[in-house]
Amino acid sequence: MEKPQPNREPHYDDYYEIDLREYITLLWEGKALIIGLFIVAVLAAGIISQYFIAPVYQTEAQMLAPTFNLSNEKQLDSDDYLSFLKSPKLGQKVINKFKLDKDKENFTVENLNKMLSVSSKKDSNLVTVTLESNDPQLAKKILSYWIKLFQQNVDEFIENHNNSYFRNLKQNMESSKEEYNTALNKWTSFNQKVNLNLLTSQLQERESRLSTFEIKKSDLQNNIEKLTAGYKEIQQMINNTDKFIVTREQISDSSLRKLKAIINDEDILENLITENESLSPQYSNLMNIKNKIQQKLTTNKAELNSLTNEIDKLQKEIPKLQSKVAQYQKQKGLLKDKLNMTRQNYQEGQLAYNQAMRELSQKNYQIDIVKQTIVPENPISPNKKLNVAIAGVLALMLGVFIVFFKEFMAEESIVETTSKKA
Repeated sequence: MEKPQPNREPHYDDYYEIDLREYITLLWEGKALIIGLFIVAVLAAGIISQYFIAPVYQTEAQMLAPTFNLSNEKQLDSDDYLSFLKSPKLGQKVINKFKLDKDKENFTVENLNKMLSVSSKKDSNLVTVTLESNDPQLAKKILSYWIKLFQQNVDEFIENHNNSYFRNLKQNMESSKEEYNTALNKWTSFNQKVNLNLLTSQLQERESRLSTFEIKKSDLQNNIEKLTAGYKEIQQMINNTDKFIVTREQISDSSLRKLKAIINDEDILENLITENESLSPQYSNLMNIKNKIQQKLTTNKAELNSLTNEIDKLQKEIPKLQSKVAQYQKQKGLLKDKLNMTRQNYQEGQLAYNQAMRELSQKNYQIDIVKQTIVPENPISPNKKLNVAIAGVLALMLGVFIVFFKEFMAEESIVETTSKKA
C-alpha cells in the first residue's frame, strides 16, 4: 500500500517558469510589431539627423589666466576678469562685427553667450574657451575675435585701474608738495620778520639786570638801615655832648701871693682870672660824622629810588617780553612741526610714486594663448549613431509595451465575458 504523498505547496519557480514562457510567447507573437516599430524609428532618426537637424560645430582655445598683482597691491583673480568674456559690451561688439543680428532676428547678447562656455582646471591657470556654431568658419572667426576683445578689455581694465591709482598717488604727491611749499614759505617769512634769538637775548639780559638790581637794592636797603641806625646814634651822642668848652686863665700862685701883698683889694684880684669859651672838638667831630652819614643816606636813598624805578620798569617789561617770546616760540614750534610733517609727507608721496612706477615696469599682465582656435572639421551634433541607437531602444520598449498592453486588454475582456455568463 502506497503511502500518501504529503501536500506540497506550489513553489515560486513553478509560477516563474510559466510566466516567463508566456512572456516569451507573447513577444514572439508580437515580433512583427516590435521589429516594424524598430525599423521605422531607426530610419526616422537617421533621416531626421541627416537632413533636418543642422550640424553644430565646436571650436576651442586655451589660454593661461594667472592672478595679476595690481599697482595698489590688490590682486585680480582669473575668476574676476574671466567674467569679462560674457560682458554685454564684448557681446555687442561681436554681434556688430559679424552682423549676427541681421542673419537672425531678435539675436541678443544672451543668445550669443549661450554659444560660449568657459572651463578651467582646478589648481591650474589653464582655461578652455569653447564656442558652438552651425558654421565652422564663422565659429573660428567669432572665437578668435572674441578672445582678442577679451584680452584688450582686460588690458584696458588693468591700465585704467593702475592709471587711477597713479593719478591718486600723483595728486597726493603734488598736494603734499604744495603743503610743504606753503609751510616752507611761512617758516621763511616768520624767520625774516621775527628775530627770536634777539628777543630771547634781550629777555635774558633784562632778567639778568633785574636779578642784579634786586641784589643791589637789597644791599642798599641794608646799608640805609645801618646808616639810619648810625645816624640816630650819632645824633644822640651829639645831643649828649656840649657844643662849646669854657677855659679859665689866671696868674700863678706865687705871683698871686706877691700881688696880694701889694694890693689888698680882692675885687681887683678876681679880675685877674679870665674865662674863654671855644667849640668842642668832640662835638665838631661828631657833627662831621653826622654830615657824612647824612650825605651817604641821601646818596643811597637817591640810588635806591632810581634802582626801584628801574626794577619796576623791568618788572613791567619782562612779562610782556616773556609773553612775546613764548608766543613766538610756540608759533615757531608749530611752524617747524608743520614744515617737518609736510616735508615727510612729500618725501613719502614721492617715494611711493617712484617705487610704484618701478614696480609697474617689472610687472607682466599678458594673457598667453597656448592653443589657437582652428576650423572644426566634424560636427559635435547631431550624433547620428547615438540618435539611431536611442530611437531603436525606445522603439523596442514601445513595441514590448504595446504587445503586453494588448494581451492585458484581451484577458480583461475574457474575464468580463465569463463573469456575465456566470
